[in-house]
Amino acid sequence: MLRISLIGPEGTGKSRLYALLSGEQPRETMLTESFSPPVAPVELEDARLAALAGILKGRKVVPLTVELYDFPGFAGSTPAKLVNRILREIRQSDLLVMVLKADADAQKIAADYKSFRDELVLLDYANADSAFSNLK
Repeated sequence: MLRISLIGPEGTGKSRLYALLSGEQPRETMLTESFSPPVAPVELEDARLAALAGILKGRKVVPLTVELYDFPGFAGSTPAKLVNRILREIRQSDLLVMVLKADADAQKIAADYKSFRDELVLLDYANADSAFSNLK
């Protein structure tokens, strides 16, 4: 099953998007030691399936279902232990959807994207450096 994770800075509307796509009520997603991201199966509808079912008479046609994960935002001030925990789970995703605030101008949106992306890259670098040190 395809795993899709919603990620991005705090307060960008990830949980609202999760609720719209999954039909589930949003829940508070605070990053804690016992955090477990909300997960919902989402069936992807495709009009072409009806046509395919007509061609393949007598065969079962099953729409694609994905698992949608709602991860909380984090910032540079979030403790590294918690961020590393969430990164392990995010890395298991097949697709990352970065949600950013759209109520700002294009330069602000680009800056938010670069800032969050750079935060992820730095965390990956720190994890790689730690793993490399353990090999010595």
